[in-house]
Amino acid sequence: MDDIDKDSVDIKDIIKDTDFKLLTQNEVNDLYEVFNHLIKVLNKHKISWSITGGTLLGLIRHNGLISWDDDIDICVDIEDIGKLYCLRKELQNKKYKLFNIAFDDATLIKLKNNKVWIDIFFIEDNKHISQYKYTNSRWDYKENEYKPFKEGLFGDLKVYIPNKSKEYLDRIYPKWDTHAVIQNHSTAKKTISKKYSLN
Repeated sequence: MDDIDKDSVDIKDIIKDTDFKLLTQNEVNDLYEVFNHLIKVLNKHKISWSITGGTLLGLIRHNGLISWDDDIDICVDIEDIGKLYCLRKELQNKKYKLFNIAFDDATLIKLKNNKVWIDIFFIEDNKHISQYKYTNSRWDYKENEYKPFKEGLFGDLKVYIPNKSKEYLDRIYPKWDTHAVIQNHSTAKKTISKKYSLN
């Protein structure tokens, strides 16, 4: 397998022989726009939040959205869930729609704009929680990994990141700093799960 420079890789070359779907530039712009809107609302109302999952990986490894990703993941403290519901009108407008979705393994809110969205997961005592109980998932944080938050730049957006981001990534995405797994939600049935080496 050839090494791929993470700063110069053209993802289209990697997936050219598949029907893997990438966001268009307009959709990427929409995603950054809706994220910027959400950040302003959360900060205005002093809601505690941090990026997580693939979005955190994107910030650390790509300085923003991963080329093949198609959503934003953040965590919000469960104690602020009431504030979020009270802010429904402020969070959504003609462009942004708010959805509350409960899965077996997570309770989350989606803030959606056209084909892109932000997943807002709830966390308590370092654990992602479901509607009724703790998930005990691999996404949970260990002691001191989550708080106190630090600041980072996701593209041009100032965001909050977990206290020990790289330690967290080491655990949930083994070899994240040397390999990339190519996958997204838009191509869920035909996910490319090959690992590509990064220089």
